Amino acid sequence: MDSVKKMVLVEPRVLEVFKEKKHEQSPLLNAMSSLDAEMNASISRSDLTDADKVLLYDQVLQRYNVYREKLISAPNKVEVEKKKHFDNSEIFSNVPSSYKQKT
Repeated sequence: MDSVKKMVLVEPRVLEVFKEKKHEQSPLLNAMSSLDAEMNASISRSDLTDADKVLLYDQVLQRYNVYREKLISAPNKVEVEKKKHFDNSEIFSNVPSSYKQKT
């Protein structure tokens, strides 16, 4: 049973906050943004030949791909808050009335 993956239900709002924090704090994303600007600058330089532009662009693209692979393979850390008491009313309040049955 150790090889079984566990899944946790997360509210969409919590997921959005997590995504925002991840993008704000990631130095890899900051580096990737600067490489994007460097790519655009290398293409727009008029003092270089097209062959030199391709070489510069390729070098920056290789660095960009290295950062991208690091970003993809980086583990996500999620803190799980454990509740001592579980209240069913939280769940039932979010269920549409068409799915509710009187018992």
